[in-house]
Parts: sequence; structure tokens; C-alpha cells
Amino acid sequence: MNTRSPGHVDLAIGQRIRLARKIAKLSQAQLGERIGVTYQQVQKYENGTDRVSASRLFQIASEVGVPANYFFEELATSGSADILDRETVELVRDYKAIPSEALRQAIRQIARNMRDQGEAPKDEPPAGGGQRKQAQLDRLTSDPGSTRLKAMTKRHRQP
Repeated sequence: MNTRSPGHVDLAIGQRIRLARKIAKLSQAQLGERIGVTYQQVQKYENGTDRVSASRLFQIASEVGVPANYFFEELATSGSADILDRETVELVRDYKAIPSEALRQAIRQIARNMRDQGEAPKDEPPAGGGQRKQAQLDRLTSDPGSTRLKAMTKRHRQP
């Protein structure tokens, strides 16, 4: 019987496996079939109960469409941060479904500006954004009826 409790690295890699699998819209059974293990084994990988070998991790990365280093990104800084909340998974799915690279780039810029605005002291402009970027962000976010925002989102609304 295995009495070892999973370490933070095993848990973090397991969380990243689960997140990548969900974004790829695969069930545990589907991923397991593709990599030659049972769904129970996929559960053990995701929970950190069983460690994942390098070759298996590479196989998983191929099946879910991420580079192998994806599983190690932010490991040193994130610790045991929960990255698997439903909102995050839905946001990533929605973002990846946007066909326009220009629109995805605009969304990334808006998110960066909003993040930077939240970190900057109130009497200083957002870091790296400058006044022009802030003015663009203000125009896009302050008026929900803005023509540009409508034009950007109209093409991507679901019926």
C-alpha cells in the first residue's frame, strides 16, 4: 500500500495535466486510451498519487496539444496555487475558440492593461501601458455600446 503523500511538484504537474486535458475536451478515459493507461491511472496522475515518468508526460503533452515544458511553467512561483477553477478553464476555452488573431491580441492587451492598472499606485499611469494604451482601454471598457467593441464581438457571438 502506498502511504506516500504527494509533494507539491506532483500536485502541480497533476493539476496542469487536468487543466490541459479539460481544455483539450478529453475525458480521463479518452486520454487514458490514447496514452495506453486506464482512466484510474489518469486520475492518479492528476491527483499526484502516482508520479508521471518523463516519457509518459511527453506522451500526455502530445495528446493534449501542449509543449512538454507546459507542465513545469510557473512551478517555482505557483507552489500549490489552485489553477483549475471552472472560470479559468472556461476562459481559456473561450479564448482559444476566437478565430481572429487580432482579436485575441486585443484581449491579451486589455487583460495586461487591467492587470497593470490594478497594481499601479492611483497617482501613476499603469506600468508599461502609457497614456495611449490606457485611453484605448478606457474607450473599450467604459462604453459597453461602443462601436468598436460591438464590431469586435459581433462576429464572435454564438447564435
